[in-house]
Amino acid sequence: MDIKKILKNKKVLISLVVVILIIIFIIFVINNKNDGMSNTNKVSIYYKTYSNGKWSHWSKDGLTSGNYNNSIENIKIKVKTKLNGYVFYNVYSNGKWSEDLESDSKIKNEKIQGLSFENMDTLYNGYNICYRTYNKKDKWLAWACNGDPTGNIKKNITALEIKIIPKNVSKYEWLRDYNKTLKDSSKGF
Repeated sequence: MDIKKILKNKKVLISLVVVILIIIFIIFVINNKNDGMSNTNKVSIYYKTYSNGKWSHWSKDGLTSGNYNNSIENIKIKVKTKLNGYVFYNVYSNGKWSEDLESDSKIKNEKIQGLSFENMDTLYNGYNICYRTYNKKDKWLAWACNGDPTGNIKKNITALEIKIIPKNVSKYEWLRDYNKTLKDSSKGF
């Protein structure tokens, strides 16, 4: 088989170029769906909120928990991973921050104005925890990550979203769908 003869044949050459372009397109599409986060299946965060006398259903990996109308008074969190790790969180209510709370902590049902979350143990080394809150005045606040406070000192939180994302990705790029209107992540803290 002579390569020079094949390359001189225009039909074969065009077919070869088309096949190469199709392969490049398929690789491009697969990489865009992956979003650089092939290891996100290793960690999932589940959370639910308590408001108006009842618990919400479990939300997962960035889905909204809360009903936008009633103040959140309590939170439960579960992290599912094969890694060693857990989440600490702090709650701001009645003019003060709580001590570090673990996933299964029981807090007194009080209207919450501020939150912060941090990954601990091996989750801290490889993952960011990002979260945002909603209140009736400010609507959705911008994402906060890794212990930064979110909320408004004067308004109760009525909904929240939490995500755990790998540290090797750009947080802004990964959260860009959610950053249509950038606002402060906290007011008054």
